[in-house]
This record gives sequence, structure tokens and C-alpha cells, in this order.
Amino acid sequence: MFYLWTVNTREVSQVFVDEIYQVMHKIRQRIQKIYDDHEALFNRLAEEERLNQEQLANLPIITDLERAQAHQQQAIIDQLQAAILRLDETLMILTEF
Repeated sequence: MFYLWTVNTREVSQVFVDEIYQVMHKIRQRIQKIYDDHEALFNRLAEEERLNQEQLANLPIITDLERAQAHQQQAIIDQLQAAILRLDETLMILTEF
């Protein structure tokens, strides 16, 4: 007995493309949630970077613990953005080739 299995590659590719778009959307939502949850922290860090050292000596804006937390959240955001780029490359391969 012989079975011939065929796969509709166009249909399978479209399923993968749809899933990738959904995952990319969820990652973007996660990035936005991190920004929203830590908005005040990121704003204070940006303000501190704008001030010079003399002004910071008189008025500390952000503590070392908060700075570490901001850098940790930024590292997470960077990893999520790298994941979006990798998914985008995969998407291009599936749709173009």
C-alpha cells in the first residue's frame, strides 16, 4: 500500500505568517506596557541625563536602585525589540521566497 501525502505549502506559510504577526503584536503590547508601568522612572532618568554633574550634586533625581531598575527594564525592552527584528526577518523569508 502506498500513500502520497501532499502539503499545501502556500497555506502552511500563510498560517505561519499569521502567527508571526500575532506574536509581533503581543511583543509590541508588552513593550508598551513596560513603558507605561515605568513611565515616571524613565522620565526621571531622561531628566537626569539632561542635567549636568553640578546640578545633580545639589538635586539627586534618581537613586542607584531606581537607576538599576530602569536599566533592567531597558534591557528587557532591548531583548523584545531584538525578537521583533528576528521575527520580521523570518516573516520576510516566508513571504518573499
